Amino acid sequence: MEDSLHHATAADPDDARRQLQVAARRARFINVSITLGTIAALLVAIVVALLFASTFVPLNLAAYVALLFVLAMAALVGSLLSFLLEVRVAIAALRIGTQ
Repeated sequence: MEDSLHHATAADPDDARRQLQVAARRARFINVSITLGTIAALLVAIVVALLFASTFVPLNLAAYVALLFVLAMAALVGSLLSFLLEVRVAIAALRIGTQ
């Protein structure tokens, strides 16, 4: 689509631009969603490691575990919200019927 727009072979350049804008917007939401989901998973893994380590090391790690868990849940919520926004953009961009 970018090539046809760049070389002026697109049948409707405005439509091609709109489709590219929607695709770029969706890509941003997907990227944010994957990034936040990965951060959430890493934070949960760190929480599990700290809980495991706290049984062997006589340190009170409860505050760190709680903070990391809250951060993990915030990242997960952000990831899910970003995914929801991407789905809404995708559905809004659907064309039903012929034009």
